[in-house]
Amino acid sequence: QQLIDGCLPAPARLRQVQWSSWFVPAERLSPPLQHGRVFFGGDSAYTHCPATGQDANCSIQDMINLGWKLAMVLQEKAVPDLLRTYAEERLQVTRQVERTAEVPAHLLGPGSALVRTLVTRITPTFLDSRFPLAWSVCR
Repeated sequence: QQLIDGCLPAPARLRQVQWSSWFVPAERLSPPLQHGRVFFGGDSAYTHCPATGQDANCSIQDMINLGWKLAMVLQEKAVPDLLRTYAEERLQVTRQVERTAEVPAHLLGPGSALVRTLVTRITPTFLDSRFPLAWSVCR
């Protein structure tokens, strides 16, 4: 309720929350994607800002990258050194996603001036019954 009270220009009572989440950016470190015979990927290795929607994509791509390499090594179609390329390749992708996410995270994150302006100044205009709304459907 405090978040709602702090954002809206008019009183509103929060009655039922179906789902809520608060993202706190973690300190950005170069995560070890391999420790001995253990490999890490996806959420066990890093956290991406949800503003870009890339977390699941990166996790799936991590496992595809590691999966085919493991299969090749286990079938003796490649040397075990192939597995060392997993961390190097995936960390490059992770760093790129982090750089790409910085702008949306800043614009849409807690304390964002853009979000506050949208919620306090622009959205109420659309809720005002005196404001004519026109909807267009393209087929």
